[in-house]
Amino acid sequence: MPYRNLTSEQMEAVIYNNNMLLSACPGSGKTRTLVSKLYHIIDHSDDLSIGKRKIIAITYTNIAADTIKDRLLSFGVESKSLWVGTIHSLCLQWIINPNINLVPRLCGGFTVIDEHERDAKISELKEVYDFGFFDSIDTSLTQDYKPRYPAGTKSHNLVTDYHKYLADNNYIDFDLILNISYRLLQSNPKLCKRLSRLFYHILVDEYQDTSEIQYEILKLIVIRKHTKITLIGDKEQAIYTGLGAIVKDKNELE
Repeated sequence: MPYRNLTSEQMEAVIYNNNMLLSACPGSGKTRTLVSKLYHIIDHSDDLSIGKRKIIAITYTNIAADTIKDRLLSFGVESKSLWVGTIHSLCLQWIINPNINLVPRLCGGFTVIDEHERDAKISELKEVYDFGFFDSIDTSLTQDYKPRYPAGTKSHNLVTDYHKYLADNNYIDFDLILNISYRLLQSNPKLCKRLSRLFYHILVDEYQDTSEIQYEILKLIVIRKHTKITLIGDKEQAIYTGLGAIVKDKNELE
């Protein structure tokens, strides 16, 4: 049974039907609570008048997404209303692919670059610009599609060459998936409204690993007031701050 061994506080979180921040320490059953909440929403979909709307669960890794799906399947849940995956998968499936005609760069087709090829290209460029193998270079662009380094610096030139390589080969990387999705939402209020009406509830697992642009993407959807959001995690377990993750407290999230 999905509610077995839940504490009263966990059960309260499961049945609570509004925006929520759920923070708890390691080993306290956050994933079990998340899965139980997904089960509860699906099990009460008629009472909640969900209809053809989607329940979205965002995880940090594909492995975590598979774990959630497997647990729900063990409870006999396989609903067309449920979508589980990473935020990059969400952006590709629900934002970029249905609106590819609005992104000139992608209209001729695109491929998400393989991580091994990406790393090899960056290593090659580090040699060209006389960086050490272990030197950290942030290849992500600002929301205006510009390198994060001052013009004329070696870092700026390396990032520029890297993105030219992506464009020449019809590639995009994980950071560009987020950039393109944000720009699409920001410039298309009707798209934000449509997604808000489509997504009944968004549940974010390990929210402390969320980056600023990911928060902004979620904000542009949730702010329309048609979508509920649940954020689950533990700010003390933030291990990806070096990769851009930002831990927000309750007031900042509100």
